[in-house]
Amino acid sequence: MKICKTWKVSKIAIEDLKFKKSTKFWSKDLNRLCRSQFRYSFIKQHLQTLCNVYGIEMVEVNAAYSSIIGNFIHGSDTCPDMVAASIEIARRAYHKFQKGWIYPKIIKDQRI
Repeated sequence: MKICKTWKVSKIAIEDLKFKKSTKFWSKDLNRLCRSQFRYSFIKQHLQTLCNVYGIEMVEVNAAYSSIIGNFIHGSDTCPDMVAASIEIARRAYHKFQKGWIYPKIIKDQRI
């Protein structure tokens, strides 16, 4: 939060990771690891509390295909996969509540 306060951040974007209880195709150990020991909800609640205290808006976005779209649009030799995916998640959070926005073109003219 010190970094957010220094850079005057107004929004924090996180992935919407809601695990369905009816999913049974994972193994027992992987289910226990992802749902119990991951503690995603605890971290998310703590981050939401800190955002409320400092006046920062926390936006949850759908994370579907964020790494693929991010690599097509923002990927390069100097930009690793996780940075390209985080740029795509930030773009989705910035445009989430705007009407009429569409996904960007995946193929750029420079790459053709």
